[in-house]
Amino acid sequence: MTTFQAYLEAKRSVDDRALNDRVFQAFVDGLADLEETHEGPIRIVEIGGGIGSMVARLAERTVLPSDVQYKVIDLDEDSIDHARERLPTWLADAGYTVNRTQTGLVARSEGRDGVADDASDGAELEVILETGDAFATRNDCTAVDVVIGAAVFDLVNLDRALSWVSSVLKPDGLVYAPLTFDGATGFTPPDSFDGRLERYYHRHMDDIRDEPGGSRAGRELVGALDADKHPFEVCAVGGSDWVLRPHDRTAAVARGERTVIRHLLETIDDALADYPADQLDPKARRRWLERRYNELEAGELTVLAHHLDVLGRVQPTD
Repeated sequence: MTTFQAYLEAKRSVDDRALNDRVFQAFVDGLADLEETHEGPIRIVEIGGGIGSMVARLAERTVLPSDVQYKVIDLDEDSIDHARERLPTWLADAGYTVNRTQTGLVARSEGRDGVADDASDGAELEVILETGDAFATRNDCTAVDVVIGAAVFDLVNLDRALSWVSSVLKPDGLVYAPLTFDGATGFTPPDSFDGRLERYYHRHMDDIRDEPGGSRAGRELVGALDADKHPFEVCAVGGSDWVLRPHDRTAAVARGERTVIRHLLETIDDALADYPADQLDPKARRRWLERRYNELEAGELTVLAHHLDVLGRVQPTD
């Protein structure tokens, strides 16, 4: 397992605690509405699905419809390989009997007699795991009921992403975008360098890094869904902030939060290292970073990051 996959595993429980309950329930209600009027499996496509954390979460919370085809697409082959390894265990822990397939797996819940049975007695979940650029795979991603992008819409070109989403979703289809970063990264205890660091870190997201996306993606996503350019309506919006305080957690939770904090500190340091010394003093950056690592080890550091959870729906055409 690479360092990045270890981070994604640690992030599962952090995201579980951060998800906005009201927006999540609106999403669950939307799934139920789709199932009521649907024949055949509900088709879900998750872009940037990583190691499969979201499909595992939905299975664990028993909120999936009874018949689901769920495609996980990610650019990172190592993450998809990790999903192949870990998802069977996570789904088994959630009460499914799992069989691997060439494209992923098929998981079935227990039937009414308590024995794993066919889909008529329980629920069937087919998971397809795919490496690639979701926005370039329209041919087999048509007539989709739901698109999910968890912590993804701050890493993509929003206009391109929504154009693709609107092209593959059915009328009344849902787009669920939890944990979309939205413009605040904070640390306590305070440091005189914090304000400048946050400005430069967010500017790096907006103007310097090679990848698309930006530091205010959450509010921009809400605005884009509200606008006339794309055929969506906003169903629910709510905050889903990370509040990382490993010194206040149980041992298992603390280990995960420390892993997430270390990854975030490395990400910030890598971003700030792209600035020339006459804009951002490398010594000041290293001093700040060393202080934060010391506080983390001493059980003194709290880290906050602001996200929005957004649920949208394709407006039916007249």
